[in-house]
Amino acid sequence: MIERMTARALSALAMVCAAVAAGCTEIATGTAVKAPGGAGDASVAQMDTGSYPTTAGPPIGSAADDPQAAAAEARRMAGYVVGPWQVEASLRDLDFYATAPIPDTAKVMMTLSLPFTPISWGNAFGDIAKAHSFIAGFESGRAGTGEVQKLYNVVMRFADADAAAAAAREMVAVNPPPALLKMTWNFPRPTTSTEPFDSWQTGACTGYDSEPVKPDFAASASAGGRIAIRSFTNHGLYVLYQFVIAMTTNPGCDAIIDVLKEQARLIDRFPPTDREEMADLPLDPTGRLWARTIPAPDGGEPFSAGVWQPNSWLHFEDNPVEAATLFQDAGVDWVVQRSTRVYQARNSAGSARLVDRFLADTRALPDVKPTQTGVPGFPGATCFERTKPIPLPVARTAMTLRQALWHFKCIAQTDRYAFISFSGDEKDAKQQISAQYRVLAGK
Repeated sequence: MIERMTARALSALAMVCAAVAAGCTEIATGTAVKAPGGAGDASVAQMDTGSYPTTAGPPIGSAADDPQAAAAEARRMAGYVVGPWQVEASLRDLDFYATAPIPDTAKVMMTLSLPFTPISWGNAFGDIAKAHSFIAGFESGRAGTGEVQKLYNVVMRFADADAAAAAAREMVAVNPPPALLKMTWNFPRPTTSTEPFDSWQTGACTGYDSEPVKPDFAASASAGGRIAIRSFTNHGLYVLYQFVIAMTTNPGCDAIIDVLKEQARLIDRFPPTDREEMADLPLDPTGRLWARTIPAPDGGEPFSAGVWQPNSWLHFEDNPVEAATLFQDAGVDWVVQRSTRVYQARNSAGSARLVDRFLADTRALPDVKPTQTGVPGFPGATCFERTKPIPLPVARTAMTLRQALWHFKCIAQTDRYAFISFSGDEKDAKQQISAQYRVLAGK
C-alpha cells in the first residue's frame, strides 16, 4: 500500500514530473437518478467513468506480510507524531517528500538522506535500521519563510530499547555530504539547485533546557548564511530525528527542543502493536471504505495511501490548523487516499461543509480557474485547472507527484462523503470523480 521508490528514482523525480495518461473512454449505461446528499441532479447514463470501477472492490483484510503490517502500524503512529506546524506556526508548506509512513529500511534511508545530495550517501542508514530490527516509523515535514525555514520530525520504532539506543548511536556517526538539495515547486516550473555548507560542528543546542528529554547528539553547519541542525535522540523503543534549517542557531535549536519535548510526551501515549500481532492489523479499520475508493488503473499509490484517522491525516493537509477545526466541525472520522481521496463525515451536512471549504480554498489558489466545461452527468461536481502547470515530459510518474502537483482537480459530495480527484488530464480527472460518485452512491 506504500509507494516504493529507489534513491535513484527519487532523485530523478525531484528533477522532473510527469503527466498522467488519460484513461480509456467508456460510456456508462443506466438510468438517470437523483443524487443523494446534495450531489445535484446526477445522470448515470451521461457519466463517463472510463476504465475506472463503478462498484466497490473486495474488502482488503489484514496486513499479513511485513511491509503492509509496518505501513499499517505507521499509520497508527502518525497520530502520535508532532507536526512541525504545532511548534512553529510559520511552517505551513507541506514537504510531500518528507511526509509519509516509513514501512521499511529503504524508506529509512531515503527519509534520513534528504535534503542532502547525492541521496545515495545515506545507504548506511538503511543498513543500521536493518541491523537493529527497525519496525515502523513516520515522518512529517514542513517549510516556511520565517526564522525557521524547514523542519523535519521523524519517529522510528525498533524492536526494543537497546536496539533503538544502538541505532541512534550509529546513525549519529553517518556524516552527510557537504551539500543540500534545494527544490522549489513554483509554477510554471520547478527549480532545483545545490547549496554547499560548512562542515558539521558537534555540540549544537547545548545549554538549552529540554527536560525531560535531551538530544543525544545535535550538530550544526552554516549553509548560505543559514544554519542547518540535525539531531538524533533515543527515547525508549524509538529514535527521534529532527532536521532544521533556520536563519540563526537560536530559533533552530528552539524548534528542535520544542519538538523533542512534545514528541517524547506524545509517543509515550502511543500503544505499539506487539510485533507478533502486527500481521493481524486491519488494513482498512472501517472494513469497507478502502474498497469503495477508486484505485489507479496502473496500480500506483502515493506515499499517503491508506485509511487514516483524521488527526493522523492532518500531516498531509495543506493547512493542518484550519483542517483540524474543519474536521471537528464536520465530524470527519476517516480519510482514505488511493487514486481519489474520500472524507467520511458525520452526515451529509458535514460533507457539504467540507466541500464548501475545499472549493473556497481551491478558488483562492493563484493561477487556478474552473474548467470551461463541467462533468458530464454530474453537475454537482466542480473541477479546476492550474493555468500554469509544471511541464510533465514523461508519460508516467509517481502518484505522489500527480496529486501534489495536480493540473486538474475535481471536488464533489454524496451523502456523508466528500471526495476529490487529481490528474494531469482533464478528462481523466472527470472520469475519476464520476466513478467515485457511482461507487459511493451505489449507482
